[in-house]
Amino acid sequence: MKRVIIWLLAAALLWWALRLAPLADVWQVLTSLSPYQIGILLAVNSALLLLFGARWWFILRTQGYRIPFLAIARYRLSAFAVSYFTPGPQFGGEPLQVYYLHKHHNVPTPAALAAVTLDKLLELIANFGFLLFGLGVTLSSGIITTQSVQPLPFAALLLFVPILYLAALWLNRQPVSWAISHLPAWLGDYPKFQRVAAGVQSAERQVSTYCRQQPTAVMAAFGLSAAVWVGLVFEYWLALRFLGLELFWWQLIVIITAARLSLLTPIPAALGVLEAGQVFALGALGFDPAYGLSIGLIIRARDVFFGLLGLWFGGVLSLKLSKS
Repeated sequence: MKRVIIWLLAAALLWWALRLAPLADVWQVLTSLSPYQIGILLAVNSALLLLFGARWWFILRTQGYRIPFLAIARYRLSAFAVSYFTPGPQFGGEPLQVYYLHKHHNVPTPAALAAVTLDKLLELIANFGFLLFGLGVTLSSGIITTQSVQPLPFAALLLFVPILYLAALWLNRQPVSWAISHLPAWLGDYPKFQRVAAGVQSAERQVSTYCRQQPTAVMAAFGLSAAVWVGLVFEYWLALRFLGLELFWWQLIVIITAARLSLLTPIPAALGVLEAGQVFALGALGFDPAYGLSIGLIIRARDVFFGLLGLWFGGVLSLKLSKS
């Protein structure tokens, strides 16, 4: 029943977006893109695709595991595909990343889990940091007003949870290990639970040690997170400019914030939510809603293409493992 409600909601949002932005108008906007501009957008997206894996590759390298960069990019893309096509706010592919490191490169599972955990922590801090900033810009712009619901405290909570966890690890505290040690004693009778608990505790200790022993590396990884966001903002600005829109910086932030909020919904690939959010955001800024649906469809096409590419990479990697 829950799944039916989710898909009905997605369909309703798509219907609403299409009502405000007829397909004929959207087609006119999209066909204004020249092959040259499409080629540039593809090149920028391909560069961003490589940049997404740079932080994880760097963390592994500073851990002492020299794994080819292109291999990391493929694993990251396969993990993205799993997260993108399954319900939830862009989670789900992380176990696959751990699996690839262990099976393809003999990285011990706790070390692989530590690298993925730290990479995800830094990603969450960067993403929720931008979201908090974007919500502040959106509310200060006056295009929406809210009195009964205050989104800023919620965004701040999303940001400070990973920050506090990272700070605890930096101070040689292991909150997850502590929680595991206080679980009911009868769980220890299950060998599988014991193995998982031991792996998680070992990974958390490694992340804590890494943060304390290599603070410069952690700061450099933060820098890579910032580079990813600079690239994302540039890509968005470029796509809107190619569509014929000239925006102030705060308008660009508002539109990107709407897109990021859509990814927090439990709908797979944020179907309908992304498109409706872009129609609403650009309409609220005084632009033709057709531009909103157009940029939403461009984002959708990009993500679906890379998601399918990630699934293909995942299939190839699985085939290699089955033959070995």
